[in-house]
Amino acid sequence: MENFSINRNFLKWSSIFTIFLLFAFSLAVKINLPTADLGRHIKNGEIILNGTSEQRSSILHTNFYSYTETDFPFINHHWLSGVVFYITEKAAGFKGLSILYILLSLATLWLFFRIAWDKAGLLPSLTLALLAIPVIASRAEVRPEVFTYFFCGLFFYICERVSSRQISAKWLYALPLLEIVWVNLHSGFIFGIFIAGIYFFNSLICKKDLIKYFLISLILISAATVINPSGIQGSLVPFTIFNNYGYKIVENQSIPFLENLGVGNKVAFAGFKVLLAVAILSLILSFRKKVNFPQTVFATTFAVMSYLAIRNFPLFGYFAVPAAAIYFSKTIWVRSALAAMVITGLFLTLSTIDNYSGAFGIGLRSGVNNAAEFFKTQSLKGPIFNNYDIGGYLIYHLYPQEKVFYDNRPEAYSADFSQEVYVASLERPELFKKLDEKYNFNAIFFYHRDHTPWAQEFLIRIVKDPEWVTVFADDDNIILVRKSKLNP
Repeated sequence: MENFSINRNFLKWSSIFTIFLLFAFSLAVKINLPTADLGRHIKNGEIILNGTSEQRSSILHTNFYSYTETDFPFINHHWLSGVVFYITEKAAGFKGLSILYILLSLATLWLFFRIAWDKAGLLPSLTLALLAIPVIASRAEVRPEVFTYFFCGLFFYICERVSSRQISAKWLYALPLLEIVWVNLHSGFIFGIFIAGIYFFNSLICKKDLIKYFLISLILISAATVINPSGIQGSLVPFTIFNNYGYKIVENQSIPFLENLGVGNKVAFAGFKVLLAVAILSLILSFRKKVNFPQTVFATTFAVMSYLAIRNFPLFGYFAVPAAAIYFSKTIWVRSALAAMVITGLFLTLSTIDNYSGAFGIGLRSGVNNAAEFFKTQSLKGPIFNNYDIGGYLIYHLYPQEKVFYDNRPEAYSADFSQEVYVASLERPELFKKLDEKYNFNAIFFYHRDHTPWAQEFLIRIVKDPEWVTVFADDDNIILVRKSKLNP
């Protein structure tokens, strides 16, 4: 009997280890620095820690890295993430950043999985975690949003434990302190108010002895959001950030929009649809039983947000694990499809890993710094005309010697500049010529895998232009310089 117990315990923990190992593998994709925001975040951290007070102020409140709209007001809502990334990169390199991202993601999944396990049992929780992996891993890039996922997990875990009376309600008073950190890490801090607010509303319905604790915590969490360098304006960023968003990016588009264009992560789209179908079916088939209000609200909200903008996929993936597992465990009809669900989850997860091809691993992709090193070793000079994708890369490698024309922070540029200057200059040769006369470009530094029609049209024209000569090209980047005395 004792051996049977040991075997069951071994099977339980080996199953958990296998799922979490698959999750870690699904996140192990090497960093493609030319298109990542990461370089800029690291530079932010470096300047905040080592720069002058004037530089720190500018980096927090203006479009600091651009020579085109340098003084345009900008709220740096993720400055603390830059500090964390800079310290990590200095201590452990880019491999350390990959490991940090994976560890934070594993910890986040554990928080949601632990709640699911307590409420629904091990088998439903493992199954739903497996199905969620391809959805969460659709954003397998080191970004500040990883802190939002982690803090969502902490808030959810603490609120759910308090609501279930498994821990003292006084734990809720830790949430405002966490919110102070969160509001300086990423604009997703608004979800702290949302999570606490839903549990407060739930206490009004069925946990009346907890009303006082959730109410006080909610008020303090809301107040904590103003403790950031931009004060009230910083606390309103989640509601205002898209007011001046003059450039459409893939992560902010809906699934139908991207599918109609034939672009996007097809494995992640399939994973989202499967996970959503299982969640809906589980809820319908167990509808006569008691509905878990917070879980249902969270899963529904983030499912809708994910459908409208694929950048929200991980939030739905994480919150769907406990929500779907609870309803999944209540109906024999869904459990009867367990084998099919496990096979589907494994197939989608392994497909996610397989899609990384030569990029599977940690740290930087091979050769990604070659273009920047060439620019520096050849003593090339700006002003540089560059495209959206490569802005953060140039900031990381070339600032303060060179500033950028445009970069991957649409909110840091006026909407008119994004559309009527940046995009228009790529589409219209006469406008580019006027800009060239104004700024006197000496180099063009482009990520040539930019598949927007305006970028491709521009590249086709510029490589044929006798005024410009290509001096460097690799699988990702191209550098052209003007034929002049400055570039003999």
